[in-house]
Amino acid sequence: MKELLNSNRYRYLHGKQFFPAVISAVVTAFASLTITKLITKYALMLPTDSFEPLYSNGYYNFGVLKVQHVQDLANLSVEQLMSSAFIGGFLAMILAIFIPMFICGSFKGGYIQNAYVRGNSKLKILLSYVVSSLEIFFTVYVAYIVSLLLFSSVMNGTTIGGTELLNCLAVFGRELFAHFVFLAVCIAASFMVNKTSACVISLIFSVIAFPGLLTTADLIFQSDFKLSSLWIVNIIGLWSVTPLTNFATSFIVALITLFISIGTALIMFVYSDIKQ
Repeated sequence: MKELLNSNRYRYLHGKQFFPAVISAVVTAFASLTITKLITKYALMLPTDSFEPLYSNGYYNFGVLKVQHVQDLANLSVEQLMSSAFIGGFLAMILAIFIPMFICGSFKGGYIQNAYVRGNSKLKILLSYVVSSLEIFFTVYVAYIVSLLLFSSVMNGTTIGGTELLNCLAVFGRELFAHFVFLAVCIAASFMVNKTSACVISLIFSVIAFPGLLTTADLIFQSDFKLSSLWIVNIIGLWSVTPLTNFATSFIVALITLFISIGTALIMFVYSDIKQ
């Protein structure tokens, strides 16, 4: 296992996955906060009643930002800025691009096949890529969080502390688990598809278009049961907002998604003809 991990580490550190992913996290953190600031700046220039169509379930939904009152836009807290950075699915987009580049690229380059020929079991190979993907994920996540805190402090001209810090840490903890589940989806998709472009396109669709389709279906059918609550990308957005709604249900859905993703990756890889 150690040899496989060292080999994986060398390739993602010297390839196009690790450092570009970290840089993308920093740039995306700045971009998400800037978008939020622009939304608040121009929204406050418009009459309050013009935002009534955006009001649903006790919040005004501005896409990457949810507030209970339009006036709240004038004085956003650091916690609200942190929440807005997760609602847009920016971090999920980074995972959807760079995890398949790493795993599918290993298939294309023959590294996985060579590891199997050298006598490593399929389970050991799979575990090595799960661990390596986790290394990339945690580094990117920390870079994203630190960048958000630094940029938000600069933009607001204040430091975070006390209750607000605890609330932010709670958001970070929930989002860590939610993105970990989406990481499992990315890993499973990579081992199922094995082709970088097809896998990236599918995952980007799942981040950008699929949540919107489920939300549209909810609006059409007007049912108490929300289809949008069944997809992990939507859950990422739900968990970023305080107070939480239907947390128990979404947590169970996240756990089921996690186990299905792990099981699918394991079955597809173990029963595949890895020599081809």
